[in-house]
Amino acid sequence: MRHKKAEEYLSILGDKWTPGNDQVDLDALESDFKLIRETWGLSADSESLFEPRVLSYRTLANGFRILNHRVAAWWDFWHLDIPRPNLQNRQWKQLYIETRVVRHPHAAPTASFGVTRHPELHHTVQGRLPTILRQTQHNAMALAILRTLDSVPETENIKISLESQHIVDLLTSKLERYENSNWVDHDCDTTFMQSLVSVLRRPRAKANAVQAQTHPPPEDEHFIDTNGSHLIVGAQLASLSQSQIYKILLHEKARGTKTRAPTRTHLDLAKEAAGARTGSRPTDEELWRSTCSRQIAHKKIRAFLWRTMHDTLPCGHVWPNDPHPERALCPTCAVRETPDHILTECPDNGQKEIWKLARDLLAQKGIEMADPITLGDILSCGLPSSGAADAGKNRLFTIVMSELAWLIWTRRCKWVIEDEGSEEKRVSSPEANNLWHARMNSKLTFDLLATNIRKYKKKAFDKTLVHDTWTGVVEPEPELAPSLSASRNTGVLQYEFANNFLLVQLIVVG
Repeated sequence: MRHKKAEEYLSILGDKWTPGNDQVDLDALESDFKLIRETWGLSADSESLFEPRVLSYRTLANGFRILNHRVAAWWDFWHLDIPRPNLQNRQWKQLYIETRVVRHPHAAPTASFGVTRHPELHHTVQGRLPTILRQTQHNAMALAILRTLDSVPETENIKISLESQHIVDLLTSKLERYENSNWVDHDCDTTFMQSLVSVLRRPRAKANAVQAQTHPPPEDEHFIDTNGSHLIVGAQLASLSQSQIYKILLHEKARGTKTRAPTRTHLDLAKEAAGARTGSRPTDEELWRSTCSRQIAHKKIRAFLWRTMHDTLPCGHVWPNDPHPERALCPTCAVRETPDHILTECPDNGQKEIWKLARDLLAQKGIEMADPITLGDILSCGLPSSGAADAGKNRLFTIVMSELAWLIWTRRCKWVIEDEGSEEKRVSSPEANNLWHARMNSKLTFDLLATNIRKYKKKAFDKTLVHDTWTGVVEPEPELAPSLSASRNTGVLQYEFANNFLLVQLIVVG
């Protein structure tokens, strides 16, 4: 069977399969671009030259790639007419690309682009990013480059000014790295970037006349060439580690996995809450990344948020399959438990008192907290607390929301499972206060210890960020600096109520 399968694959390759094919003089092509870099006066700091970078692709090892869905052999690439640059033409056509991403509180963001010959002139090419692509600035820039190539004759040299060094690196110094990893671990769409590089490598068609337009044209979803023979598809096995292969396979599996209905419901709740809070509705990718935010230091809390987003917490509908189906109902309310009920509704698990304390603490920092708190606010806690770019406030908001949601959940589990829902052992107001104090003391101490650069090196927390996080909610504030310098709590933390506001007291013992 194996030899028959091998014959089948070899029959697909055809007679042209020759890894060492010299039909295209790749060495001469590389030499031409080296000459351009050295003699055309390009600025090494601000200007980067796009090169086909195909010399390394003619090796036999490069032919072994995973996730290559194409039927035709990738070796056909070497039998095409790869253009060589005209070394006599040193004239450049300067073009400027501008992009804009408009975010809305209750709708998906929209991205657009414009191309002009001068920053102060009207755009000669403009358009909107199709909805099939993620609405990001980098995707808009990539599409603008595609449109630019269509509008300029093939005989002209183009110099494009971009707002992002990231896109320049993708197409120049980091091109081979991303092609060899199948364009995983970057924020541009994989198929889109493969198509863009393919267009850059092959000879461009003659340009049609382009007129300035006063309004963006309709979205064009038929611009991605997934059948072009210049495409480099799949990840090169020889250049990958086991970890990278695992990540690539997970990424490929996720692309073909449909979002579960409960997950979609919770994602929409989080989007609405974040949009109302920040004025910008996040994408699914931004929400998933926020659950793994570095500000959420404990892996258990990250896993808790992930499971809550997927509606897979062991409560409610999960318990009927357990030996104790009675745990599916709330001991007090006699309703089927859900994450929403546990975290924001039940009167006997301490959530009401804990969220009241959290609201008072955040008010000391000038952070407005939703009233009443919703499940969407909790699931989107890894995103900023508002539209303002204040790292300290945003970090404190994330810490308070995630830590206290986890606190409410763990205390509820103890009450329902260990205490069997006993009425005498439900969470009282004093206990909720004590749990809150202990949790916030523990988190502040952890932050101070984690700033130790000598011990944690690159993983250490930034002392300025930790200071900005806790300043305004600890007193006396002058004692916070010595604790940061020592990377430990040099005193004793206590919480007291004064004028109906919660104050975090830092008391230094002499």
